[in-house]
Formats: sequence, structure tokens, C-alpha cells
Amino acid sequence: MPIPSRSNPPSTAEITSRGRTTLLSIYGETLLPKIMSSWGSHRADFDHMETSILYGQFLSNHSVLNAVESQIVVLSSMLCTGFRAPGMWHLRGMGRLLGARGIGSDAVLKDLEKAREAVMECVRWCGDEMVGRTRLEQWPTVSDVVRELGGFGE
Repeated sequence: MPIPSRSNPPSTAEITSRGRTTLLSIYGETLLPKIMSSWGSHRADFDHMETSILYGQFLSNHSVLNAVESQIVVLSSMLCTGFRAPGMWHLRGMGRLLGARGIGSDAVLKDLEKAREAVMECVRWCGDEMVGRTRLEQWPTVSDVVRELGGFGE
């Protein structure tokens, strides 16, 4: 997708639609509502932020990074927060972009685990302080996605 010209930027509706399309491509019709329902009373605010701003404005603009490249940046960032649940959701999302459905195919799961290990190696390279801050040893695994989330959805 080309970068919109400054004289003709996409409308708010187009940005929101683009964000929704990207989110659905990652999480699907079944998983996305489950994720959004986990936000409780903040659902409307998070829905707007995720759909229109994060994904609509930035992560669905594939003029620089494609969908998989964008998701690996997001996955890396989420894993490095040390928060297990969001890291697991994004690990599942990355798997879906790579083609995993249900419990996933061996080839896709191996690729997904290689991506996770690559991020882990970058954290290790940064040193013990970074390993501790990111809670590296507690990061979710591909097996955790299958066991705890029931896999990658349909």
C-alpha cells in the first residue's frame, strides 16, 4: 500500500476499517471478540485505541513493513514487557499470520518458536539486567499457546 499523500490522507473511517481488517486477519472472527471482552469496562476505549490508532493508523500501513514484519516488531515489544498474557496473545497472533490454525502445523510452530528464540537471543545479548527486566524465563512458549489458549483458533 503506498503512503498516502499529505494532500489526500485516508479518512478516519478508512483508517478504522483498515485497522479492523488487520485485527481480524490476525485474530479472526472468533478470537478477536474474546480478546476485546477481556478488557472489561475499558473495552470501548481499548477498542478505539487498538482498532483506529495502533492498528488502523500504524500497524496496518504496510508501505514500509509487511504484515509479518510489523507483527514481529509488536511481538518483540510485547514479550519484552514481561507481561505473560499479552505476550501469549501476540505469539498466537504471529502464529495466525504464519498460517497456524487449530493447534497449528509442525512447520509453522517451528517457525514461530524460531522467531521467539531470536527475540530471546537479542534480549540475552543485552545482558543480565535486560534478561531480568523482561522476565525472559517466564515468556510464554508456542506450547503454552496450544495448552493455555486452546491453539490458534479457526
